[in-house]
This record gives sequence, C-alpha cells and structure tokens, in this order.
Amino acid sequence: MVESPGLSDPRQADAVVKRLRGALDREEFAREVEAARGIDGRRTARIVDADASAEPPWLATEFVPGPTLRERIAREGPLPPHTVPRLAADLAEGLAAIHACGVVHRGLDPDHVVLADDGPRIVGIAHAPRTPPEPTDPAACAYLSPEQLRTPDLVTRATDVFSLGSVLAFAATGSSPFEATSTATVVHRITSEPPALSGLAPYPDLRELVAACLAKEPGTRPTAEALLERLSATMPRPGTAPADALPAGTLARKWRPTRRTALLAATAAAATALAVPAYLLRDSAPAAKSPAPDDVSPTRDATRPVARLTGHTGPVTCLAFAPDNRVLASGGADRTVRLWDTVEARETARCKGHAGAVRAVAYSPHDRTLFTGGDDGTLRAWDARTGAARAELATYKGKFDGVRCLAVHPEGATVAVGVGSRIELVDPATGRSRATLTGHSGRVNWVAFSPDGTMLASVAAGRGAGTIRLWETRTGRAAGELGGGGDAYARVFFSFGGRRLIAGGSRIQIWDLGTRKVVATHQDDREHLSAAAFTQREGPGLLAECGRESDGTGRDTAERSVRLWSTSDHLYPVTFAPGPLKVPHGAPIGALALNEGGGTLAGALNPAPTPDEDGEPPSIQLWNL
Repeated sequence: MVESPGLSDPRQADAVVKRLRGALDREEFAREVEAARGIDGRRTARIVDADASAEPPWLATEFVPGPTLRERIAREGPLPPHTVPRLAADLAEGLAAIHACGVVHRGLDPDHVVLADDGPRIVGIAHAPRTPPEPTDPAACAYLSPEQLRTPDLVTRATDVFSLGSVLAFAATGSSPFEATSTATVVHRITSEPPALSGLAPYPDLRELVAACLAKEPGTRPTAEALLERLSATMPRPGTAPADALPAGTLARKWRPTRRTALLAATAAAATALAVPAYLLRDSAPAAKSPAPDDVSPTRDATRPVARLTGHTGPVTCLAFAPDNRVLASGGADRTVRLWDTVEARETARCKGHAGAVRAVAYSPHDRTLFTGGDDGTLRAWDARTGAARAELATYKGKFDGVRCLAVHPEGATVAVGVGSRIELVDPATGRSRATLTGHSGRVNWVAFSPDGTMLASVAAGRGAGTIRLWETRTGRAAGELGGGGDAYARVFFSFGGRRLIAGGSRIQIWDLGTRKVVATHQDDREHLSAAAFTQREGPGLLAECGRESDGTGRDTAERSVRLWSTSDHLYPVTFAPGPLKVPHGAPIGALALNEGGGTLAGALNPAPTPDEDGEPPSIQLWNL
C-alpha cells in the first residue's frame, strides 16, 4: 500500500497514489476526479481520494492486483485470438462506464489494463494528461489517436475507442499496429497510414472490429456502448466452447458510415474508374473549412480550393506544415513569417525580425520550434505555437550568403542550412555549425534528410544544376552523386523507406538508391518545375508540383496549376487549379506544401508585381484531397 499525506482513509483498501507533475489545470482535474468517483468499478479501478490543491497534486486509486497486459504478453506471448473478443467486451464495458460519467481516459494502453483474477480492469482514470507524452520513446505514442497528436485539447470519447483498437491488436499479435523504432515514424503511421493488421488475417471478424476502432476519422468509429452491446450479444454462453471469431458482418450492422464517409467512398470509386489512385482523394488529415457532412455535394469540384488565406503584402516564398498537420507556416518577401490555422482558415501568429525576404521555413519534429532563413543571411528560431522569437541562431555575412533552404533532421538533432553554394549542418540549440558541406558550384536551393536521418540530399541552381549530391549526415562526407546529365533539378525528396529518391526539374525522375539508377521517369508539358511538395508514406508517395508551361499560343501560363502524382512506377496526374483570378496571367504559384498523409495541399499564389487596380494580393490557397 502506498500512502500519501491527505489520503482520507488509507486503511480502507490498498491504493496506488500518483503525484501529478507538469502543466495541469487544477480546477479541471478536480472536476474530472469528482466525475470519475461515479464510475462503476467492475471493469475499472475505483477512485479512493485526491487533492488538486496539494503540491504536487495527487490522486489515489484502488490497487488492482495482477499483471498488466504488457507484462503478461512479454512473459507468455500474445493472447489466443479467440479470447480477444472477450477481452474487447470487458474493456468496452469499462470504457462505457467511464464515458457515461463524462470522462475521457486519454491514456488507454497495455500498461493501463490490469489482468485481475476477476477479469481485466482499466486503471489510470482521471489523470491522463491532455498533452500527449513527450515523444522520446516510440512506445509512449503508439496507442494515441490521430486527434490526440494533432489537437490534444479537442479529444472526445472516440479517442479511447481508437486506443482500444490498438490495445486489442497488441493483445492478439504482441505489437501495436503502428509500431516503429522511431517516434516520428510512429506518429506518421498513426496520423497517415492504415494500421498493420496482417497478424489478424486468420480472424477476419476480429480484424473488422479492430479496423473499425482504428478509423482515422473520429466520427466513423463505433462508440464503446455500441461495441459492448454487439460483443455481449455474440459472447458464448457459459459452458459452451469459445467462438473463434465474431459472426460475420456484426459490426456493419451495428453502426453505419456518415454521409461524408459514403461520399468519400463514392469519390474513390469514381477515381478508380478514371484510373486515378483512390487514396489521392481520401480524407486522412485536417483540412480547411470542409463542408459539413449534410452539406456535401457530390457535384463539388474537389480540384478547386476550399479556402484562401490572405495577409502577406509581398509574394509568399515558402510554406511548411507543422507536425500536427493543422498549422501552416508561410514566409514572404514582406519579411514576415505567418502561422495559419488551416481548419479555421485564419492567421494565428506573426513573426517579425528578418531584415530581408524570408526564403525557408521548417519545423522541428519534437520541440515545437520553427526555423526560418532568408536573404538577410540569418537563421532564426521561433516558438511554433505563439510565434515568439527564441533566438537568432546564426548570421552568415558573405556576399552571397542568403539562406535559401532548410531541412530538419527527423530526430531534431541537426538543421541543414543552404547558405550560398554550401550547406551548414547546424546544432539547433546553439547555432554552431558542426560540418560544412561544399561541392555545389551554384546556389543551394533544396536540401532533404532521409527518413532515418543518415543521409542528406541536395540540389543547386546554376552550373551543375543537373547533379544531385548525397552526404553522410553523421560525418558530413560526400556519399555520391546522381544525375550529371542534361536535367536540371529544383527539388528532391526521399521516399518513405529511404530506398528511393524523387527528383523534379525539367521532368520527374525516381532513383533507386541501391542501384543508383532511374527506375521511373515522367515528362509533361512543363518546361521546368519551380515548386514541389512531397509526403512520406508507405508505398507510393504523393508529389505535388508546379512549373512553367505553354498554353499552346506561345504565352507562358507561369505555374497556374498544381499537379498531384503517385510516385509509383505508374504516374497518374490530378490537376488542381487555383480559385478565380482577376489577373488572367502572371500569378504564379511560388511555393507548395503537403501535410503528412496528403490530406491538405497548400499553394502560394503570387500576383504580378505591379497589378492594375483590379489586381489581387498574394494568397495561400488550400485544397482538400
């Protein structure tokens, strides 16, 4: 028994006391504890006492003897799959009781399921933080929901159902359906990829149950009550042999997709008929101002923007989505960096400090820092939430030392800074350069880290623009070159697994890094690629690109549309056009960004420098994919 000062009567029962540290809304904590006291404890640990005013605040819950689900599986291996529906019913009962009191657990994982003698019990109620755990251990994030990672303050009961799906997959297979060695990869898989459920293939109905819980869209998941009702109805009667699986189709009868989900399915079917990959149009991440489900029209043109962000007074030169897939950072010739909420379609913060045009923006994957660089030759760090200045990390004083591009190591350990014709590998905490990479003869205009962070790729303008250079990030040594022919490259990206490189310039090429050979090439009617964005995802990735092209009359239509490609060996384009313009020509798209998973595409539309009285200011247009 663990005792704590202030415990009303520790002799009543063995208790577990947890002292809460870090940021905490004490009033909210007290309300949740009061609500949690009313939870039926048959499948949960009862709240014994709590003190929100103590320093630190503490919470005491009934001690439940028994191993956790994680301990049991570590010792004896996965549970027999035919027993998992029984576990699912018990945990659904516990969640239904928790939700009935208006509480969201927010932290259900194998460590919060105790296998007691009288059945499984959910522990850890009413003290799970609203902010997800710091991403230092992949296991700490493997059972969170997509919305917890994107908008932790706005989670609902559906979050617990998502976590339940991951727990059940773990129980049957011994691993999370989003398991990976890197936290960044775990987060990417949760928010942007389907769960890995191949281990449940012999049990199709269990797999159906888990997959339903793991739907990316919270509104399409079953409720705990619906799960409990259906699972309870299908459990074997006492004395009968356990069923190997749920009766076929039981889940489909219990809940139905929303009209929005049905529309997406119809859109995917239509896309397949047109030989366009269906995933190009799926709803996999927050996007701007989506129509309400009842207002969705099947005739809506998905290639037209859904929102337009204005505020920059000069051309928008660079864009980057935050790791939460919701906030967008933009830099411009007006020397400002602006942060936008792409769901609410509004500006949330403005960063001022650069003395020249901002040319590059990049987010750290972990510590909520935004890095920027520009023509003034400075590398700056900002608070990614508030836009408050953190530091001027470095100043480069050479004649041609403007910062044109940035990339942040997947673990946040290094910032690659394109300065003039060289690349500086910078410590993001101190601004000191630990290596200088030289070899390009022209201005470095793009850098990209491989997913595992071991390699850096770069391309430059001017003489030698047809060469892609590869570098070892640990040592800074050159690791080889690709190209060298007549192609001029403007952008380069690594595929999800890091085995291929996607390069864009006068055409799109996909390189196999093992053989150092081109495995796919596409040439369209664009003379040169001027902006591109890529999402790293398992299997085919998504590449958005725009460039100069001719309209057939000899006029240059100057980046008036964006094309979205699958980076498989067969490239199927979808073209996205900007909204109505008062300037018929001379409004190029100067920058692009895709959030992880490809749910939202952002493009910076810049009008001619001297528009007439009917001209338009620069804008950022958003498309829902």
